[in-house]
Amino acid sequence: MEIYTASIMDTVKTIVTGEFFLIPVVGAALLAIFKVIPNDKIKFAVGAFATGAGKALTLGAANWKWSKHFWNGIVEPWFIDLLENVVQTFVDKFVAALRSDNGE
Repeated sequence: MEIYTASIMDTVKTIVTGEFFLIPVVGAALLAIFKVIPNDKIKFAVGAFATGAGKALTLGAANWKWSKHFWNGIVEPWFIDLLENVVQTFVDKFVAALRSDNGE
């Protein structure tokens, strides 16, 4: 079995000429857009989306025939604990560490 190892130039050539070309272009465009839009507007839009997604998830799972019996009592409390204890703490500490060299 032959193992193929691409050189850096092969990888760059694949990204620039292949189907992955849009990934850095879209990423750069999103970064530019986020730099222009004020933070409070971004936070409001993301918060509104997250609120709607959370309500849709919990109301849907609580009403489905196959999931309503265990969603509120078992899954939802554990899922919320996972989000609060792991994901939220990771994001808070990660952002604080990124800002640690800014003197804040």
